[in-house]
Amino acid sequence: MLYKNLPVNTGPNDEYPLNEIILEAIHKRFIGITSYLSQCFIVRFDLHFPSSNAISPDPLKENQCLQAFWKKLVADKLKRGEDAHTHLEYFWVRELEKAKHGHYHCFIIFDRHKLDSIGSIQNHTGLFGLIESIWKRVSSGGTVHIPTLAINGLDVRQSYPKEKENAFYALSYLAKPRGKNTQPGVRAFGGSTPKKYNLAVSTPIPNIAI
Repeated sequence: MLYKNLPVNTGPNDEYPLNEIILEAIHKRFIGITSYLSQCFIVRFDLHFPSSNAISPDPLKENQCLQAFWKKLVADKLKRGEDAHTHLEYFWVRELEKAKHGHYHCFIIFDRHKLDSIGSIQNHTGLFGLIESIWKRVSSGGTVHIPTLAINGLDVRQSYPKEKENAFYALSYLAKPRGKNTQPGVRAFGGSTPKKYNLAVSTPIPNIAI
């Protein structure tokens, strides 16, 4: 199945529908930056609350923790300093199934040339180490999980159209309707304000082997 000419994950027989409102929100944050920059890099991760009662299972308080997380990660860290990430998009969805707490599926799209190392959760290094430390602090002990298929991140290079297709297919998983919260006043998804890129002056594709 395709969504705006990009493949989406609806199962081998198209048996799993997707929430088109969420899918469109993902697409808005994906298509501009990946069409503008010659090389992007996508990081996928999931945020979980601690099993203890450090944070009450209140969806409004959970979303407040998430807002604090994105502010500390993006506004206070990634977009500051000499190596600030001027081109960056992020997105999240909240899911609640059998656990008391909701959890969040997230992704960040970077300019590949500005990202040094994603590091690892196990060694508390690089970008993943930063994500882990901030989330643990704002959620009073929460944990970060990296999906197996995204453990090394996802490259999206303009000169390799298949990479863009594979990346959007992977991200479309976040639009599955199961577990999405519909409680009034509780946001089920959100993210960065999609930047309007002037694709007429997109960054050139380097004429080098990668």
